[in-house]
Amino acid sequence: MKTKSKVKKATVRSREFIAALKKAQWVIDRKSESPFDLTEVHFGKVSKIRATNKNQEIVIPFSADVERGFTILLDPRAIFTKLSGHDRPVDVSLDGANVVISDDVITFRTTTFDVDGPDLVEFRQGTTNDQFSISEAELHKALSAVKFATASEQGRTYLNGIFMTQHNGKMAVVATNGQVLCEYTLDKMHSGQSIVIPKGAISTLLRLISPKSADLLQISIYGPTPERDCNAKIPQNICIKHKNWAFKSNADGSGQGYPDYNKVIPKPSDNIRISALKESINRIPNEYSSVIFSPENGTAVAFSARRLAARDDKIEFTIDGHGESFQLSVPYLKKILAALGDFAISGSGRREPFLVMQCAEDSRIRCVLMPICFPR
Repeated sequence: MKTKSKVKKATVRSREFIAALKKAQWVIDRKSESPFDLTEVHFGKVSKIRATNKNQEIVIPFSADVERGFTILLDPRAIFTKLSGHDRPVDVSLDGANVVISDDVITFRTTTFDVDGPDLVEFRQGTTNDQFSISEAELHKALSAVKFATASEQGRTYLNGIFMTQHNGKMAVVATNGQVLCEYTLDKMHSGQSIVIPKGAISTLLRLISPKSADLLQISIYGPTPERDCNAKIPQNICIKHKNWAFKSNADGSGQGYPDYNKVIPKPSDNIRISALKESINRIPNEYSSVIFSPENGTAVAFSARRLAARDDKIEFTIDGHGESFQLSVPYLKKILAALGDFAISGSGRREPFLVMQCAEDSRIRCVLMPICFPR
């Protein structure tokens, strides 16, 4: 009679295993102590890799032939070095406090911590408040368009992320740092809960999703939920599921604390208006700091940061518009150009917020840019 093997062993495809481990590293916190600088690997009926940095979690399933299920914690950097460019299947087995990875050509060991149990520790999440689906490409385009306007504040940390909410019944993503605001409206009906996705989670998410993929993402938003045994609350968080991975992140504060951004977005005005600025802004060198638009004269002058020391360090060009003179930041205009493409500017006065809109008829993006005030 054959006895079932007690050896904890699995066979994995090297390329797929390494690709999954590399995705997991995007949420690893190298500054933290174990286990948050390690990766959890579970071999079983559904084999998967999990990594977390307390505020984010990613789970990636992978293919494996498993003799007996087991879960380990390891630092995968040694595995990257040994298996880089390796295409053949390899055996992964547990030998005491070591993981042994081998095939007919290579054999090496790396230290592990054996987690005694088949189940992964789940990311804490509360009650589902909203669920919807969106394509990878659509979400990537929206997040990429507004990311430049996020803040880097210690006090109001919710401004450091991207606000996902609804505007006129449709989903909108918004970012602002007080000097510039950018809103992208998606062609998707939305009346559910708002949430602020932290900047770190946005960076990870933009690496996970493809700007060209039509694959659908299933998004769930979980509201703050009281813990069962204490007065603390599980924070608001978001879960984004793809067919090849699942990503979760805590929210940065509550969406209810985000400012009512619609109050600061000015209505289109004919007092000051300039159209089609793409070619003009492209001509300004990146190191220049500001540009003074003089629509009444049909000209604009861009200055470098050294203009006080060298008055001739400037570029002049023509513009098409009307209204009084005003001054704007070149770095922000460059970032807006990258997000919107060709755009037009309108405002009610030289010291009031300016509305920046795409020239395209089906514009989904609008920005607000504060002027640089200068003496009359």
